[in-house]
Amino acid sequence: MNWRKEAENELKDYGRYHESLKHYSDMLKDIDNDITSIGAVKLDVAPNGGSSTHSREDWFINKLEKKNEIDTKITLVKKRMELIERALQTMSRDEKRILQLFFVERPKNYIDRLCDELGYEQSNLYYHKDIALRKFTLAIFGVIDT
Repeated sequence: MNWRKEAENELKDYGRYHESLKHYSDMLKDIDNDITSIGAVKLDVAPNGGSSTHSREDWFINKLEKKNEIDTKITLVKKRMELIERALQTMSRDEKRILQLFFVERPKNYIDRLCDELGYEQSNLYYHKDIALRKFTLAIFGVIDT
């Protein structure tokens, strides 16, 4: 397995993890609103316009299952984020900044920005990026190559 590439992918996914937590949170709010809405608690009509008690119960059970599924996804995403954050805590401020701009944010002209910010020549910046990525890979996976 290419652990360096896996470490790069973890950093690239880190920003997406934040987005997915917001998305999952919105989904949970929608489900909670559905469950607690007036239509959901009416005892004489099923939520989809039917009149079967089983349909109403099935709908409610499906909503609870979906909520549990989303809760599980949130837990997994938070664990991935915590793992990345712990690995980043082992690094210097400059190393974190390099990895943040190279892999997480990747804004326009990030190379020039980092060179200006840190006072490095471009070739020196790539050297420090490789060192930072190596440290991050070791911190997150404990290995570099197999």
